[in-house]
Amino acid sequence: METVETIHTDKGTLRIHTDDMAESPFESCDTLGTIYHWHKRYNLGVEVASMDEVPKGIRLPVYLYDHSGITIRTGSFGDPWDSGQVGYIVVEHDKACKEYGCKKVTPTIREKILKVLNCEVETFARYLEGQVYGFTLEGPAEEPCPHCGHVGESEDLDSCWGFIGHLDEVVEDMLGHIDAKRIEVAA
Repeated sequence: METVETIHTDKGTLRIHTDDMAESPFESCDTLGTIYHWHKRYNLGVEVASMDEVPKGIRLPVYLYDHSGITIRTGSFGDPWDSGQVGYIVVEHDKACKEYGCKKVTPTIREKILKVLNCEVETFARYLEGQVYGFTLEGPAEEPCPHCGHVGESEDLDSCWGFIGHLDEVVEDMLGHIDAKRIEVAA
């Protein structure tokens, strides 16, 4: 757990750390899509033997880039040596209809679903790239002892883990989380 940034706020000191223990967003979140893949070295979702085993439904191709780390996206990387299609992200029609409260997937709903699937792949890419963070919020340290001057430890007020995304974006989410909890700092 590496500290990547420290921010002093009116609520205390926010220390942002890398989160090396985070679960895949497809395991820890309620996602619309499921990734079906045929890559043998990485756990990207549900492994299938071939494209023929991928369920029917609304889907986007998933491409993997593997060079000094991995990432994925729904469009080609254009690199025949280090990338290629490894699967699909799919939402089956019955799940789509249940999610959107419809009997038939209209073109408008289909476009909404494709945007969601693309966002889910983008989030998973950030996870694969190690862009997962957590924070600890520390309150002010105790007042120095009037006799010896020793200052006590700061108090942990809050912590939360599993923020996925670019650091500047997750900092905003973390600050919003802290504000929403209305953490009171003893004066």
